[in-house]
Amino acid sequence: MYEAIQKFSSLKIDHFYRCRDENGGIVQSGDIRDVNSIGDVLEVIFGDYMCRNVTNFKRGPKQKSPDFFHGDTEIELKVFKSSPGFDIGNFYSYIHSLSEPGGVNRKLYNTLYVIFEYDMEDNYIIIKNYYIKRVWEIVSLNTKYPVSCQVKYGKIHNLRPTSSRSFKVENTSRSFMEALINLIRAFPFDNSEKYIQLIEQQLEQLFDDWRCCHISE
Repeated sequence: MYEAIQKFSSLKIDHFYRCRDENGGIVQSGDIRDVNSIGDVLEVIFGDYMCRNVTNFKRGPKQKSPDFFHGDTEIELKVFKSSPGFDIGNFYSYIHSLSEPGGVNRKLYNTLYVIFEYDMEDNYIIIKNYYIKRVWEIVSLNTKYPVSCQVKYGKIHNLRPTSSRSFKVENTSRSFMEALINLIRAFPFDNSEKYIQLIEQQLEQLFDDWRCCHISE
């Protein structure tokens, strides 16, 4: 899979589109430059390429997480231009996923983020850099909040990546989970302590000394 991603990142991708009528005539044409549209275009093209070239690679459910599967590994595709500004995921959906049986292991260790930094060159999308990361490797734990996130009107909407284009962070899976639990407690919601309890029950299995170091307030 890694070799296929490397080869894909070297391709020049035409972002020019044509709309044809029932007779095949071109009625409209142009180029796609909006970052959200480019993300959608790359997701389709990347998915087609990987499904053809990588065994056991398939698309995930439409409009749901994850974008793809490689065997049992979940793959999330993210793109950015200039600086990372994509959504890692909806905060409440992410916490819910973690609280499900096996959710912590799945989201921490069985999910990969494939990230493309792109630019535009003539009529092509050029992938300048690509990164394959775990979730704790793409967030900042040194911002205004315990974990980098989008906050509107006093409510968290989405988890967000670090602003570092190279994703050079010194986080660990453990420091990420510690910060995430602090974030939940900083922005409590209905049954938030119950979610923390379900998550920490799984963390106790991953980290032998979790319970003695993390006592609920």
